[in-house]
Amino acid sequence: MDASYDAPSGDLSYPNFREGFREALKLKYGEAYDRDNVFHYPWVGADYRKRSSKILVVLESSYLRRDRPDSSITNNVDSLCREDYTRRILVEAAILGPGNGGYRAPVYQRLNTLLTGGEYADTDRIGLWRSLALYNFLTYPADKSRVIRRKGNISETEFQKRRDADRAGYERLTGCFPNFKKGVPEVSKADIVSSGDIEVFKKVFGILRPDVCVVASAKVRDTVGGEVKGICAANGCGCVFIPHPAWWRFRSGAVVRETHGLLPKYLKDILAEYKTAGR
Repeated sequence: MDASYDAPSGDLSYPNFREGFREALKLKYGEAYDRDNVFHYPWVGADYRKRSSKILVVLESSYLRRDRPDSSITNNVDSLCREDYTRRILVEAAILGPGNGGYRAPVYQRLNTLLTGGEYADTDRIGLWRSLALYNFLTYPADKSRVIRRKGNISETEFQKRRDADRAGYERLTGCFPNFKKGVPEVSKADIVSSGDIEVFKKVFGILRPDVCVVASAKVRDTVGGEVKGICAANGCGCVFIPHPAWWRFRSGAVVRETHGLLPKYLKDILAEYKTAGR
């Protein structure tokens, strides 16, 4: 795996890519929208436009990661408060991964298997993600400040210090994301319904113009799924719903592969070229 592989810039995808997504936020916040607030731009693979069937993968939201035991939560917040967060985390977790210059993030490694049916290590991950687009439905992250765990042999004093720094870092997110909810550790169905992000998704859809949407979220399906289907249907786009890669049953690799088997045949055929094992 080439550790120098970087997320493509917006210029490699669509004209006025940056401004197009800024316009999407105005739908939600109006003309008074503060342009310094963050909107994580979708990942758009360098070859996405060239594909005869353009596939957009939709997840729920962004989550702050801790890639090293000694990593500063403040530094990670700085990372999260950058517009290219989705693109960078996809490179580091879905493409590079552990042992290749990236890091272990089961959600993204399982996502590869859900899509291709192949084991993470046996997937042409660069080829796969050069061909796909990925977008997080909600435009703000969840608050994981209360879920930090004490690991290793650190003292209670050091643990409290880290936890305080963790919470202080999350406090800063209110300055980056206008609707960030402090103390809410995961996206709820109520959040999705009340967020108004379906209008932002509609704008994003119009920019990316996919032929197939793969929505990896039961919560999106059960709340605004009908609207997502309607947007797809009105534009001749297929719409497929699968569970979120964090689904507890996906701790079993066999269940992940079985779920891939439930994808429509045409979609499995498109994605099969990236399953390299056994060739």
